[in-house]
Amino acid sequence: MSYTSKTAYRSQGRYFFTRQNAARLAVSAMGFFIGRTILFEMINPVAIGFLSSLLGTGVSFYTTAVLLLLGIGTKLEGIYLIRYVICFGVLTIVNILVRQFLVRQKSLYFTGFAQSIIGAGCIMAGGLVAAWINDRSMYLVSIALMESALVFFLVFVLKRAALVLTGPKRKLTVNNEELISLAILFGCIIAGASDIYIGVVSLRYFLCFYFVLMAAYLSDAATAAAA
Repeated sequence: MSYTSKTAYRSQGRYFFTRQNAARLAVSAMGFFIGRTILFEMINPVAIGFLSSLLGTGVSFYTTAVLLLLGIGTKLEGIYLIRYVICFGVLTIVNILVRQFLVRQKSLYFTGFAQSIIGAGCIMAGGLVAAWINDRSMYLVSIALMESALVFFLVFVLKRAALVLTGPKRKLTVNNEELISLAILFGCIIAGASDIYIGVVSLRYFLCFYFVLMAAYLSDAATAAAA
């Protein structure tokens, strides 16, 4: 290692908790509320799509996975919870393997399409195992098929939103596609926090106010007014 590389390494080490690390931590913290976004009282494709969009990352993936599972655990139980435990376990194994492969092949980039395929495949695997445990229930198989399709498309949306929040070089303005992605992400967070109260005040009101301010900061006053 040359003297120049040592100096660069030391200068980077002085700032362990950077602004980008703080943004990643905030995105991971959103996982708890996203985990509570249950559709039809039985499925949560948003949680799987959100975690799949982080495949290939390090600590942020595992932190998000734990918080997502905690959120899901507050809303689901029984065979419906087992599906997600299995899916999260498979995704964790895949992420470990992907990390090892990407480190060795630094020129490769883990695309959103690959993340979508893996996320849909993992929730399908979890659904099939749960159906087999529950006397080969075709009802659970049909749910797994529907949720896999939702996860496949949600990964593209949530990945774009996560990149806006955690990107190394944030743009001064965001385009329409990024705003829509952020709106979907923030809407899921507000839905997950709708039944959480601080005293007599619902947490969703605070989050709505906060996200409107964030929209104004990322874009302009007109966008904030529309939000």
